[in-house]
Order: sequence, then structure tokens, then C-alpha cells
Amino acid sequence: LGLPPDSTLQLAARLRSTPHPKAWQLASHIAANAASGSAGTANTLEDLVKEYIVWCDLGSEQNRSDRRAKGAEEHLDIFLQSGAAIALVHLYLSDFSSSRFYAERAIRCFLSTDPATLPPNVRLVTAPVLLEFCRLLSLTAGNKDSLYKSCRHTLASVLCLPLSGLVASNSPTKVIEQVLPFAREIVELVLDGLGSESKSMMVSRTDLDELSNFFEVLRQQVLLWMPKNVYSRECKRTNTWVWELHCTKCRRTC
Repeated sequence: LGLPPDSTLQLAARLRSTPHPKAWQLASHIAANAASGSAGTANTLEDLVKEYIVWCDLGSEQNRSDRRAKGAEEHLDIFLQSGAAIALVHLYLSDFSSSRFYAERAIRCFLSTDPATLPPNVRLVTAPVLLEFCRLLSLTAGNKDSLYKSCRHTLASVLCLPLSGLVASNSPTKVIEQVLPFAREIVELVLDGLGSESKSMMVSRTDLDELSNFFEVLRQQVLLWMPKNVYSRECKRTNTWVWELHCTKCRRTC
């Protein structure tokens, strides 16, 4: 593989120095299995991801509930840093139906509402992982893809949870910038349905719930941002999320 002679020693030293060496090992194993593209390893991905989620929950089980969520957040950050999410999406784009099937099953572990599969304190902080899946799938599989739409819908639901990790750990401006593209997308979808020539106005309850969730998050973050910045120069700039949000809201009414 062309690796330097001491690469194994360097990796071992890094694993010993990290606060979560087992999480790094398991996340790297998931990434490697997904990247291999082999059916013999791909069929283990769902079980490996479920095992990783268990580790997220157990990693801080001796601590208070607030620390448990923090420990889960740290483990999910390792999942992203290891490249596991990227590798799973890459496998999902495979030409082989079996590879796509196994990758989708693994990704959907993060979409579960079953507490036995995704414990509440872990689900609370899955927004960064869901955001990454949404971003990657949107760029590759497209926004018509069923897995992408499921990820986007789950992201909207998780963001509305009290003390959602992404919302709690970022500034209102950053949250708005990250959420706005998906909110704009669901707005267009709902408005297209309402404006269709068909008298039935084809808009699903799922789409309406997603629209409501995204805009509830945006509303909360805008209210946090506005008192300090409502009269600042940023409001006068036309290339900011402030005007983007305004245009999204008024696009069909102006």
C-alpha cells in the first residue's frame, strides 16, 4: 500500500492518545468496510453501525444525563471525522443493488425512532450526522432520492427536539445558514403542490410537518439573532441569509 514502515505504530499511538480509542477503531472499521465495496463486508455494515450507536450511548453511561448527551455527541463527531458517513454514501451510489441495499440499511440506523435502536440521548445529537448525509446525498443522489428525503425529514424532526445538539452548540447565524437550503427546498415542494393545476392540491402531511419543523427552527434562531443584530449593517446586505430567508418566504407572494 506504500505506507511508511512506522505507520502502524503512529496509528496505535494516536489511538492511545485519543479519549475514545474504541470509537475511533470501530468508526474506522465501518469506513473501511464501506469503502471496500465488497458484498462480503458490506452485509456487516448495519450491525456495525448499530454497535457504534450502542457505544455512543454507553460511552458516558456513568455520567449525568447532560454529560451522556455530550459523550454521544463526541462519539458521533468521531464517526464523521473517520469518513464513515462519506464511505457509506459512496457505497450507496454503487451500481450494484446489493451494495446500495446494505449502505441504505446502515444509514437508516440514524433515522430510527425506535429507542431500542437509537437511544433518546443519542438521537438528540444526531443532527450533524444527518446534516452530512443530507449534504452528500443532495449533491450526489439528488433531492428526489428517497433516502435523501428521509434524511431531510428526520433532520427537521431532530432539530425541533429540546436541546438539539446542532442548535445548542452553534450560533443562530450558523444554524440558519445550514438549515436554510433544506427549508427552501421543502417550501418549493409544498408551494408547487398547492399551486398545481389539479384541484386536489397534492401536498402530503409528511411534507407539511417537515415544513413546519424547519420553519420552527428558523423562527427560533432568527428571534435569538434579531435583538442584537436587527439594526446592524448585516441587514442591509443582499447576500446574507437574512435576505435569503426573506426571499424564500415571499417568493410566491411578491
